[in-house]
Amino acid sequence: MLRVGDFKNIHQGVPAWIIGNGPSLRIMDLSLLKHEITFGMNSIFLGFDLLGFIPNYYTVEDNFV
Repeated sequence: MLRVGDFKNIHQGVPAWIIGNGPSLRIMDLSLLKHEITFGMNSIFLGFDLLGFIPNYYTVEDNFV
């Protein structure tokens, strides 16, 4: 089983993108981030099919998600 500490520095020195969620994502071409390290936030999972994009990592801050 992986622990949070196992991820420490695994992408050190590599740019990463944090992708929120909201209506503006519908007009963004997220395919440009296909080969980048990405973090999706909260309800972004609702748009996976629509966006055609799944982030490398998924984080949740909202207790209701």
